[in-house]
Amino acid sequence: MVKHAYTYVPYYHRLFDSVKFKPEDLRDIEDLRRIPITTKLDVKENFAEFLVQGTDQSKYTSCWTSGSTGIPMNFLVDRKTSCYSLSLHLYGLIECGVKLTDKIFAMGNTSPTLQSKITETRLRQLSFLALRPNTVQVIGRVSLSEIVKALNRTKPDVVYSFSNILEDLCVIEVPQISPRLVFSTGGILTEHCRKLVESVLSAEVFDTYGSTEFWRLAFECNEHSGLHMITDCAVVECVKEGDTVSPGEAGEVVVTGLYNHLMPLIRYELGDIAVQSDESCACGRNWPLIKMIQGRKNDQLTLPSGRVLRGRDTWPWFFPEIKEHIWCISQYQIVQEALDKIVLRIVKGKQYDDKLMQQIINKIEKDLRGENVTFTLEIIKEIPKEKSGKRRQIINNITP
Repeated sequence: MVKHAYTYVPYYHRLFDSVKFKPEDLRDIEDLRRIPITTKLDVKENFAEFLVQGTDQSKYTSCWTSGSTGIPMNFLVDRKTSCYSLSLHLYGLIECGVKLTDKIFAMGNTSPTLQSKITETRLRQLSFLALRPNTVQVIGRVSLSEIVKALNRTKPDVVYSFSNILEDLCVIEVPQISPRLVFSTGGILTEHCRKLVESVLSAEVFDTYGSTEFWRLAFECNEHSGLHMITDCAVVECVKEGDTVSPGEAGEVVVTGLYNHLMPLIRYELGDIAVQSDESCACGRNWPLIKMIQGRKNDQLTLPSGRVLRGRDTWPWFFPEIKEHIWCISQYQIVQEALDKIVLRIVKGKQYDDKLMQQIINKIEKDLRGENVTFTLEIIKEIPKEKSGKRRQIINNITP
C-alpha cells in the first residue's frame, strides 16, 4: 500500500519525498512511523491529490463521515473496497455468534422529532448487506416510535445500533422484542448503557469499533476483555505527541488502511483516544487488544490545573451508584462552559433518588476540589443528539 501510494497518489508522493522516505525503506512496522501523520484537514484541503492519478470521481461511491470530530470529510471507495468492508463487518458479527439465518435489525442516524414512517417496502429496500436479504437497516431521520414499531414487527434475532439509540430504547420507549445478541457502535458503550440493555432486552451486548473511512477495525468477543483489532485490514497505532504510547497508556488513534487503493489513507488520525493492551484474551485469538476507547479527542474537560478528563475518566463519578441503581439516571452529559465552570446535565430515570444523586455530586465536587471550578447540576427533560444522530457524553465549549 505504501508503494502504491507513493507511485500513484500525488499527496503521498510529495509527503514521502519531503521526509526523504522511499517505499523500500519500509522494512518493519517501526519504519512506518517515519511517515508524517495525515489529518482530516489535510484530506479536506487536498482531496483530489489523495486520489489515484486520473481518477474519474463520478464513477465511484462517495462517503461522508459524521463530523463528530468537528471536521466532516468526504472520501471515495470502489466496489472492491465496499465489498471487503462489508465482509469485515459481517465477519465480526459471525465471530460473536451471529448466524447466516439470523434476522438483523441495524439502526443508524435517527431523530425523535421527525415523523417519517418505516414501511415494509422501505425495510426491504434498506438491505444492510447484499449477502443478507433478511437484514433490516434504518439510516436517516426516523422517529424513535417508528423504530420501536419496526422492531416489534420484525422481531429480530440481532440488533445493531448506535449506543445512544440502544439507551433510548431501554428508557424512553421499550420494544417488545427478545434478541439473542446486541451490538453497539457509533459511540462509547458505557457500563451504564451495557447494564440497561442487558437488563431490559436480556441479551448479550458486544461493543464494536470502526469508522466511516475504515469501517470495522475491532470487535469485542464473548470474553468481553477488550476489542480485537483486525490486523488484516489496517495497522492501528496509538500515539501521543508523535510517539507511540506504551500499553495501558491513552493515545490518539492513527490508522493505515490496507485495502482502499483508490484513496489510500496512511497514518491517518481518526480523532479518537484509545488505550491498547499487551494482554492476551482468554478466547485464544492472537490479534492485539484495544483495552478501551476513551472517546473523541475533542470530547474532554480541561481543568485550570491543566488536568484533562475524558469520558472514561469521569465514570468513577457515577459508579458504583448507577451501576447498582441503573434506573436512577436516564441520560447524562457533562458540559464545560468555561475553564472554571462545569455543568452536569441529567435526565431523571424512573427510579430517580435524590440521595443517590447527592452521593454522585459529592464525589464530583471532591474530585474537582482545588481546581477552582464551579460545578452545577441541571435536571432537564432530554439531552439532544448531534446531527450525526449521536449523543455526546462530554461537550467542551471553551474557545480554542
